[in-house]
Amino acid sequence: MSREILKFVAPPRERLPPKDIRVIRHELQDDAELACFQAKSAADTRVHDLRNQVNRAMLKLQLAGKYFAAGRTEKGLVNMSEGMAELGAIDQDLTQQQKKPAGKFSLAEAKATFTIDNPKARRVLLVDDDANERTLMASYLKQCGLEVEEATDGLKALYALTKPTLPDVVLMDMNMPNLDGPETVKRIRQCSAHRSVPVFAVTGQPIEETGLSISDNGVTGWFQKPVQVDAIVEAIYGCVAV
Repeated sequence: MSREILKFVAPPRERLPPKDIRVIRHELQDDAELACFQAKSAADTRVHDLRNQVNRAMLKLQLAGKYFAAGRTEKGLVNMSEGMAELGAIDQDLTQQQKKPAGKFSLAEAKATFTIDNPKARRVLLVDDDANERTLMASYLKQCGLEVEEATDGLKALYALTKPTLPDVVLMDMNMPNLDGPETVKRIRQCSAHRSVPVFAVTGQPIEETGLSISDNGVTGWFQKPVQVDAIVEAIYGCVAV
């Protein structure tokens, strides 16, 4: 008795036309842009949270010096109790701040940290090739009511100074590619259009290694890294006329 071998023949599959390379490129570009946006949002949120933690610590240190210095006296004990209550209120306020979207700090909140008389926003040109340090510095300056334009080297800084509206102050690193800080400062001082713009060095180098001086033909001030941002902000408002 013979056996019949049954063969299953699949129906022919419908072939889809291949995607146009331009469509694929657009899809990949959209995916990349979405991923970049999500990464930036996550980074902004993290920076915002860290900024709140720094503000909390600074305010607590200020209050500790104010209320606990005379802790052995009867008046000191009363002040200590008041201080603890105020610290609790600050914690509650800062917890509420953490619920705000990143970048929504008001000038009043910035002044509570830095206690600076800030009449109106001033424009700062921030020049640094280190993206992380530049981003953190710009974030703090914006908290203090300053408008910030960024440049990654001396050449881009000189280009920014050719725009119709000059910055009120330039903050500049000294060790940068393409055109370093000392040479950029010399070129700024050689041009009559912007030679009077205050230029503060914010760098890890000592001034003796750069050939610059704190003078009308050099830099307005020198901040050696690591620096305190509030000192820089005070210097900015101190040299810019209201």
